[in-house]
Amino acid sequence: MTAGSAPETAGTWTEAERVAALRRYGVLDTPREAAFDDIAEMAAKACGTPIALIDFIDADRHWFKAEVGLGLRTVPLASDPCWRALAGTDLLEVPDLLEMSDLPGFAARPPAAVPQARFYAGVPLLTPEGLPVGVLCVMDRVPGRLAEPQGFILRALARAVMDRLEQGRAIAERDAALARQRRAESRSRLMLDSAVDYGIISFDLAGAVTSWNEGAHRILGWSEAEMIGRHADRIFTPEDVAVGLPAAEMEEALATGRGRDERWHVRKSGDRFWADGEVMALRDDGGAVTGFVKIMRDRTEQHVALRALRDNQERIETALDTGLLGFFDWDVALQLIRGDRSFAAFHGLDPERLADGGVPLDEVAAVIHQDDRAAVAASVGSAMAASGSYSKQFRTLKPDGTLRHLMVRGHCYERDGDRALRYTGVAVDVTASKAAEEVSRQNQARYRSLFSSIDAGFCIIAMKFDGEGRAVDYRFVEVNPAFERQTGIVDALGRWMRDLVPDHDQHWFDLYGRVALTGAPLRTEQEAEALGRWYDVHAYRVDEPDRHHVAVLFNDITERRRTETALQELNATLEQRVAEEVEERARAEEAFRQSQKMEAVGQLTGGVAHDFNNLLTVLKSSTDLLRRPGLSDERRGRYLDAISETVDRAAKLTGQLLAFARRQALKPEVFDAVDRLRTVADMLDTVLGARIRVSLDLLEIPCHVRADASQFETALVNMAVNARDAMGGEGTLTLRILGDADLPPIRGHAGAAGPFAAVSLTDTGDGIPAEHLARIFEPFFTTKEVGKGTGLGLSQVFGFAKQSGGDVDVESEVGRGTSFTLYLPQVAGEPTQRSEGDTAGGAVAGGGGRRVLVVEDNVEIGRFATQILEDLGYRAEWASNAADALARLAEGAGDFDVVFSDVIMPGGMNGVDLAHAIGRLYPSLPVVLTSGYSHVLAEEGPQGFELVQKPYSAEQLSRVLRQTMLLQRRRRG
Repeated sequence: MTAGSAPETAGTWTEAERVAALRRYGVLDTPREAAFDDIAEMAAKACGTPIALIDFIDADRHWFKAEVGLGLRTVPLASDPCWRALAGTDLLEVPDLLEMSDLPGFAARPPAAVPQARFYAGVPLLTPEGLPVGVLCVMDRVPGRLAEPQGFILRALARAVMDRLEQGRAIAERDAALARQRRAESRSRLMLDSAVDYGIISFDLAGAVTSWNEGAHRILGWSEAEMIGRHADRIFTPEDVAVGLPAAEMEEALATGRGRDERWHVRKSGDRFWADGEVMALRDDGGAVTGFVKIMRDRTEQHVALRALRDNQERIETALDTGLLGFFDWDVALQLIRGDRSFAAFHGLDPERLADGGVPLDEVAAVIHQDDRAAVAASVGSAMAASGSYSKQFRTLKPDGTLRHLMVRGHCYERDGDRALRYTGVAVDVTASKAAEEVSRQNQARYRSLFSSIDAGFCIIAMKFDGEGRAVDYRFVEVNPAFERQTGIVDALGRWMRDLVPDHDQHWFDLYGRVALTGAPLRTEQEAEALGRWYDVHAYRVDEPDRHHVAVLFNDITERRRTETALQELNATLEQRVAEEVEERARAEEAFRQSQKMEAVGQLTGGVAHDFNNLLTVLKSSTDLLRRPGLSDERRGRYLDAISETVDRAAKLTGQLLAFARRQALKPEVFDAVDRLRTVADMLDTVLGARIRVSLDLLEIPCHVRADASQFETALVNMAVNARDAMGGEGTLTLRILGDADLPPIRGHAGAAGPFAAVSLTDTGDGIPAEHLARIFEPFFTTKEVGKGTGLGLSQVFGFAKQSGGDVDVESEVGRGTSFTLYLPQVAGEPTQRSEGDTAGGAVAGGGGRRVLVVEDNVEIGRFATQILEDLGYRAEWASNAADALARLAEGAGDFDVVFSDVIMPGGMNGVDLAHAIGRLYPSLPVVLTSGYSHVLAEEGPQGFELVQKPYSAEQLSRVLRQTMLLQRRRRG
């Protein structure tokens, strides 16, 4: 249109409609934007003018979204060329503003913003509905005209302005829809979270789980039994544990009251899932923190869907920011469509062909899904009939099979009367958002199904407060089907609680009111007296805070509370009953143990009495026969030999008893067990007989132990004799030794770390029945025929092993044989060197007049010992106790060459104490001790003094005395 044309209104719009359309875009009084500034700059440069404006015309002003060469943002509304351009539908060009008097209704005057302007060209900014909201114009201070290409560019830039506005409005509408969707999802999520599908886990300050509900079992896979006592880090991903996120949650809960937890977690199966929850501190009555509780929900599906929606949103925003929307221009007369690369990609078209000459409309329509073509054609046809705009969402199916969802908006910008000639518009790919909408729709359906099917009661209430801010009532906004069953309240929806239950407890209103005002969630167990029930309640604030809506999930726990009360009453008396029962059982057990002790003592006493009576019978008979006159020397000698042998058997019997009781006086020394075992093996050939083969499996190197060598050999012989009897005198006995062994657990006793020497004897006999294995080490227990064993051999082995710091084990299988293993402490070092006198033998040497002080409290033994010594050529003097002995030595210690003292004596000082006292007072005077049994010797040994075991012979006594005096002289000399 030129300056000579008459102004006209192209449409039926009113000024109010136009202004309302402008304000719907929300563009007025917004900051400058680079995109609009670029369009204004492009218009000025393309048209060769110093001034360019994007002018949005409000009811009373011009407001410039972008300007070049002006420096203003707004001027008052006036009847100027911009207003005249607003009334048209196409380019208004005025070569010289001073000659525009031929335009009806306008004076020959420049625009108010540029009073010195002469040239003006402007294109109205039209909405898709054809409503003008402003003008894109250029001006110059000298008259001029636009070339045809310049006019085309100005029109195209005007369309770009409107496309940008449309994009902004689309984004705003999308954001509003997303916000509504998020609110709906938030409420739906709460319904799901408040149902049974949530896990509640408590753990102590160290992180150990203390409770684990069924919801946690279903979500995580571990049962309560599997998790109690285990660390809560188990449900977190390794990478979160490595950076300390679980501890950070607890610290946040301590600092702020709750710690948010929205991250990936790990199930028992190893799968990961997205959980949404929070951690809160647990406090005791004094306010001290005792642990934490974690409430979590499985939000994997929602997280994935929301992430997809956000990704789609980011793609849309990126497309908007970078201009990657699809733009098109439709020539109705030629039925050709031109477009950019994005539009070509949406439809699977050749971008070069689409941009250059255009593509026939039929090719574009062919890509539209066949189920949507009719609706699209109807929408476009309706818009063309009115020369108006159209907006339609439809699907496309590209040749490669890709299905897309597009939103297309187009408006007519060129007409011939009522006939539309040209359309321009924009296409937006909304495939991702459609997918997200479908996921959201499915989630909504799922949430609603859960809401209707859960067993727990659920409701949403709207709180009512009085003028002082106190909660006084609430109205039921939503209730689920289980609500009536859990409360007994019928037709609650839409009604007030005070109307339904007038005397309902006030504390319920206070609790829910606090949740509505603060937003702090509530978990509690409370009684509703008016309803006659107890409830486990979980309450959250929902919707906007000013609506005061609270969601409540609850379960009737009345029966559980009654059961707990009954249990508490039962527990009040349970402790006393248990104590009485324990005391009664202890008395019974003590009586049983005492009975066992008496039985064992009786068995032991009977066995000792039986064997000693046998020995005494021999002694008594022999002494009676010796008194008979006229006995031949041969018979007298035979009776004397019987007495001597009987004494030896009695001494052996007492030694075995002491060995079992671990009360014998041992003489521990270091010796090579391998060498000693080889020596005993040589001796066993004679003991066992020719039909038993002795096999050796010995170490090639020495294995030193510290024990009584004599008792060690005796123990080996006892085990070998036992094996001989078990084999019936025929078979194989294998002797084996291992070094550096550990002591295994034996008969319920704990084992010990080595090194131990393990000496084993294995036979090929009949084996020991299982019922006898536990008793074989008891004294006098034997399975042999009467008269073929005392039952003390293995008890000696047991006592010797225990007293030496080791043990003895047995393994046996009936029909396969038995293996005894003796464990003794293994030591490093050289064997103990024996003195020359230790092995000295031969005839008894006389005393040579040497002087002996005998200390013995038993009169008969004291006189007998004195007599023996005198018969051997010693000069002996007898003291009846330690005090008398010390008194006699004080008179003249030089009167004696050696002291011979019993160990057990009355008066408070025993023989060992006396020996130590003599050692301190008279260091050069040697002491020899004698004893049949002494707990001091059994526990501590002879403590460096020579010891003669009772019963002793004259030869033994004389030899030990001479050896002791000889050793003392060597030390002095």
